[in-house]
Amino acid sequence: MTDYTTHIISEDELSLFIRPESEPLRAMALLRHQIQNWALAGKNFSLFGQVEQKELSMQDGSVFFVQHNPERIRSAAAKVDQKSLSERPCFLCGKHLPEAQKGIKLFEKYLLLVNPFPIFKTHFTIPSLEHTEQRYEGRIRDFLSITRELKGLTLLYNGAKCGASAPDHFHFQAFGEFDLPVFGYKTQQLNERVLVGKYPFAFVKLVSDDLNQMDVELNGILKKLKVVEDEEEPRLNLLCRMVKNQWELILIPRTKHRAASYFNMGEEQILVSPGAVDFSIVIAPRKEDFEKLDGAAVMQIMEEVTLPFEELYTLLVG
Repeated sequence: MTDYTTHIISEDELSLFIRPESEPLRAMALLRHQIQNWALAGKNFSLFGQVEQKELSMQDGSVFFVQHNPERIRSAAAKVDQKSLSERPCFLCGKHLPEAQKGIKLFEKYLLLVNPFPIFKTHFTIPSLEHTEQRYEGRIRDFLSITRELKGLTLLYNGAKCGASAPDHFHFQAFGEFDLPVFGYKTQQLNERVLVGKYPFAFVKLVSDDLNQMDVELNGILKKLKVVEDEEEPRLNLLCRMVKNQWELILIPRTKHRAASYFNMGEEQILVSPGAVDFSIVIAPRKEDFEKLDGAAVMQIMEEVTLPFEELYTLLVG
């Protein structure tokens, strides 16, 4: 287990930033504290107000946003092969965190940290206290429980080959103040709790107010998904939120880490590395990519990296 002792914020210090109208109280207090006391976070959350964003309406009625966010180049361009990972320090381990970065323990297993390179006005990273690889096995109930604990925020999981820039250290992320379009896309019902969507990409939606039901249903679906070659788990992204004491979870099965356009040369390259957020807000760190990303380009990327609907449907009902 990595040592985070010096990075855990005291309750006395946290209490100075709590406001009665905030929910969840402690997470928002941490954000206010870090913006005020950690220069990097303060600078980047201030600059976030200058981030450009445009809206794209698709033919099927769905909506995507494209965000030009230069600070996210670290994630989009991250080298996640084993050699590169072994040659760089783990930036989520306690001994490598900046001195000013503080966090809150969650369930004695995770640490809630402010993400200093935000995609949203409220953005957190939630690493495991133990340095272990990005695999969801044994973590699904944690994912659902943290979503309930941080009610008001949306939680996400990026698989090791599906947008995670630190696949060597397990982590979730959480964010607020933005209603992702993916939660409102059209679906057809398979049973009381499971729905499936076809446009603008294939996805599964789970809805329940019962933690045990969500846990069992999601794990059952995960067992049906195929594993690519010799990888440890199926490629996927997860998004989850609480709405009126009910879990709403989106599962997006993946086939590829990055689209072919990511590896093109010169003007043909589009440096987009899709994670869970990109299925509603496509993150373009480079200005030239932000300008060239239209509806057709976005749909090409989505279709290329996600499982075809017919294959997903067959897995679910077969």
